[in-house]
Amino acid sequence: MLHLGPGGEGGDPDPLFRIGRLELRMNPLKRTGAVFLKGSHAGLYDADRVIKAACSGIEDVELAWGGRLQAGLIFCFGRDMAPEANIALARKVSEWSAQNRKIVGVDLAGPESVNPLNDDKQLAQMKEAYEIAGSFVKRTVHVGETPHVDLETFLKTIEALNPDRVGHPIIAARAFWDKKDDRGLKILQERDLVCELCVKSNFLTGALKDYEECKRLINTFDDYGIRYTFSTDAPSLQVTSLAEELVALLENKSATEEQILRALKVAEEASFLPPPTV
Repeated sequence: MLHLGPGGEGGDPDPLFRIGRLELRMNPLKRTGAVFLKGSHAGLYDADRVIKAACSGIEDVELAWGGRLQAGLIFCFGRDMAPEANIALARKVSEWSAQNRKIVGVDLAGPESVNPLNDDKQLAQMKEAYEIAGSFVKRTVHVGETPHVDLETFLKTIEALNPDRVGHPIIAARAFWDKKDDRGLKILQERDLVCELCVKSNFLTGALKDYEECKRLINTFDDYGIRYTFSTDAPSLQVTSLAEELVALLENKSATEEQILRALKVAEEASFLPPPTV
């Protein structure tokens, strides 16, 4: 939908297009009251109920839409959570993803300023969480969006966590623009990592200055043959939609029609969801 309500709710009678496959991200532990594991662990084990409810919700929606909508869950580790909390979540992911395939991936999210993972011990702890999560889930990671993560940390994070996709890896392009250092671009290229771009979110965080810099980012990725998708980061908080973001890219000449259509195709190819059955 192009037009959303003030709280990000829908209601546009004339949507630009329809979405048939959707990945939803959340952090179950942040709904339990024990995220930071301060004091007792009360509430931590309610994560099972949160995960069960999320999986059931996905199944109910798919059933209601008669197979025309397919969805999956990506559970986010937190940069702002204690290592013990991320490990606890990883174990839950491993247990639940083995029995419920609605859990399709894991991510690392949260403010890079809190934990940029530039400490080897912290990076090793996050690597352990990803490994514990197991083989039933794909991997993505938010890294390199802000100046709090430098290029060296970006490279080490990619190597340690071995993701399938990367969220907002702007440092890879900025290091090339500012210092002619293209190691970040090359690791994305060589590993064929798909980059998740969320334009409005990048503006709000200051990661990108304007649509002209966004255009430069997209063209830099094209020059290196790096694949990318366009997404929304937090539609209800940022009051945005995928349709609105794509139209804004076109109107501000940040992306061409060909680039947007190609990005949509990449999104289909790089989805963590299993191939549709209908």
